[in-house]
Amino acid sequence: MQKNPELDRITEEVRRLPILQVVGKQMNFAYCRYGNYFGLCPFHDDTHAGSFSVSETLNRFTCFSCGAKGDSISLYAKIKGLTYFESKMEIAYAFGIIDSKTFERFSGKTKTKNLVENVNQRQPKNIETPKKDTNKMIHFPVILNTVYSAFLDLCELSEAHANHLTNVRKLTSEIINERKYKSNVEHGTVFFERLREELRDKEVLKGKTFREIMEMTPGFYQRKCGNEWVWKSHNTAGILIPIQNELGQITALQIRADNEMNNGQRYVWFSSTCAKYDGTGLFRGGISPGAPLDVLYPKETPSKALFITEGRFKAEAIADRIGAVVISVQGVTNWKGIENLVTETEKEAKKRFEGFEGFKNICMAFDRDIHSKYQVYQQLKRLSDELADCFGNKEIFYITWDGYYSGIDDLLGANIGKTRQEIGEILKIHNKNYYDEEFERQLSEAIESNEKGPIDVLSRKYLDYIKIEKETKEAKKKRERRERIYKKVPFLYESGGIRI
Repeated sequence: MQKNPELDRITEEVRRLPILQVVGKQMNFAYCRYGNYFGLCPFHDDTHAGSFSVSETLNRFTCFSCGAKGDSISLYAKIKGLTYFESKMEIAYAFGIIDSKTFERFSGKTKTKNLVENVNQRQPKNIETPKKDTNKMIHFPVILNTVYSAFLDLCELSEAHANHLTNVRKLTSEIINERKYKSNVEHGTVFFERLREELRDKEVLKGKTFREIMEMTPGFYQRKCGNEWVWKSHNTAGILIPIQNELGQITALQIRADNEMNNGQRYVWFSSTCAKYDGTGLFRGGISPGAPLDVLYPKETPSKALFITEGRFKAEAIADRIGAVVISVQGVTNWKGIENLVTETEKEAKKRFEGFEGFKNICMAFDRDIHSKYQVYQQLKRLSDELADCFGNKEIFYITWDGYYSGIDDLLGANIGKTRQEIGEILKIHNKNYYDEEFERQLSEAIESNEKGPIDVLSRKYLDYIKIEKETKEAKKKRERRERIYKKVPFLYESGGIRI
C-alpha cells in the first residue's frame, strides 16, 4: 500500500506530544516514581496499581502484568474505545496539529461532525499532566530523605554489624558513615520524641503534622496501648541499608536481618504494611515502600559502562573496585522503572563528573551461574530485553566468571585482580545477543539429546550441559553481519530467507 506523506507527518507529530498531556486527564495515577506514573491498566482487569506505568521520559506505557506496551496513540485509543487511526486523528485535532477540515477529510465518517464537537471539548488546555500530590505520594524523595536521614542519625551501629560491614563486606569506615549504615532495633517513646524534635524545624516539612509525616513514610505506624496511640517502627533486627535514588536521596530502607526469615530470605523492607492490614483496630497507619531501585556512584570519574546488579553490597563492590556507576535491583524481578532511572542517572553522572560523556555499555552483573538457574536467567533476559529496546545506542553485556565465588561482590572482595584491567581479564564479558542465542541453542540440544520433558520445569540435567564461553572473533563477525542485515530487511531474516 502506498504511503501517505501527510498521514506520516501527522503520526510523527502526534507521537512527539508528551504522553501525559495526551492521557493525563483520562487516567487516575496512584503514584509516581523516577518519572513513571503508576495506575490501573486499561488493557486487562487490573485491581492493584503498580503493574501499569506511563513513562514521562520515554513517552510510552508498559504493563508488567499483561505485557501491553506502546505509545500515546494506542493508549488513548484503548481509553476512548477508538481504533488506532481514530485515536491519532482525534489527538492531532485536539492539539492543533490538523484543522477540522483535515480531520473530516481523513475520517470519512458520517459522525465526523459529532467527533469534531467531542474533540473540541478536549482542547489541550483541558488535557493536563497529573499533579503530584505530595501528601499522598509515598515515593516523594525530599520528604522521605529528610525523615530517613533524621531517623538514621538517631540510630546507632552495633559492634557486630560494624565488624560485618568491615570484615565481610569490605567497606571502609568512610563509606559506612557516608551511606549511614545503622543497626535496626525496637524503639520506644523517648526515641520518637527525639525524632519529632529533629523534624520540627525542617523546611520541607512545614505545614505537616508529625503524624502526617510519619504515616506517609514506610516503616512507621501507631499501636494503641490503653487509651493512647504509641509510635512504633519495623523492628526486624539487622543492618539498615539506605536505598538511594540517582540524586543520592534516601527513598527507602532495607534490612539485612540477623537471622533468616521463615521463607529463607535474609533481606526485608523497612515497611509498615503489617499495621495497614491488621484488622484488629489496634494499629493505625502503615504503608509499603515498594521495591525502589538503588544508585551508587564511584569516587572518581566512572567508566563508560553502567553496571546493573542485584543488591546493595554487590553494588558497593563494583563501585569501589571497578569504578563504575551501579544501579542495583532488590530482587531480580524488581526492576520496574529502570529505563527512566538509567536516563536520569546518566544525566546526573554528567553533572557530577567533569568530562564524563555518558554510558557506552550496560553490563549485567548478577550471580556467576545465571545460566544454571533457568527462571533467574529468564527474568534477567526480560530486563535486558527492555534495556535493549529502550537504549539501542548502548551495547548490553552479561558478566560471568569462573571459580568458587558465587557473587561478584565475593570475587571482588577477595582482592582477585589489583587493577581494573586485571579484574577485566578475570571476568567473562558476553554480548547479550550472542549469549541469548547460544543459551537457547545449547538448551535445545540438551533437551533433544536427553529424556524429553516440559521446558517450563527445566531440571539441572539440562542446564548442566550449558557452558557458554566468550564469543570467538569469527562468531562475532557473523552475528554482527546478521544483525546489520536484520535491521535492513527484517522480513527476510524472520522468514529464514538468509543463511549466514
